[in-house]
Amino acid sequence: MLCSERVRSKSEACYCDVVRDDSCLPPGALNVSSCRFGAPAFVSQPHFYQMDSHYLQKIEGLNATE
Repeated sequence: MLCSERVRSKSEACYCDVVRDDSCLPPGALNVSSCRFGAPAFVSQPHFYQMDSHYLQKIEGLNATE
């Protein structure tokens, strides 16, 4: 699963900095905004495959299947 654990390493803080500001998303997505000069940017598996149920509940009409 993409980003299944919160990152605690300084070298990976660009994606999720739990030490600095707890900016991690629920499992299944990466916030790469800081890697893109602050522009809102997120990555996930195609069609939200294997995403945390948090995303399925927030997006109306989203029915992820295998």
